[in-house]
Amino acid sequence: MDIKSPGLNDDLELATLTHDYPQDRAIDGYEKLLYDAIHGDQSHFVHAEEVMESWRIVDDLLCTGSSCPIRTVPYLYMPGAWGPSHKTQFITDWDYPA
Repeated sequence: MDIKSPGLNDDLELATLTHDYPQDRAIDGYEKLLYDAIHGDQSHFVHAEEVMESWRIVDDLLCTGSSCPIRTVPYLYMPGAWGPSHKTQFITDWDYPA
């Protein structure tokens, strides 16, 4: 990773971060997850309501057609234009003077 060199200048230098983890204490991520589940530690798990809300949001984004609750089809506009006309009609000379 790049880090700032010591001193008043803005030079960067390359640094390598290393950590030798003791192999006798190394555990797999799933081991920790199962250990927490067995011991009732829910801090690494989401609540069912959060999962359902996440899927509701994703389902809305994956929806296609005119019956979707949110628009997922991109607006088209010509090259060199500021964007779709129904959005750019509010841009004034005050916002972007020529």
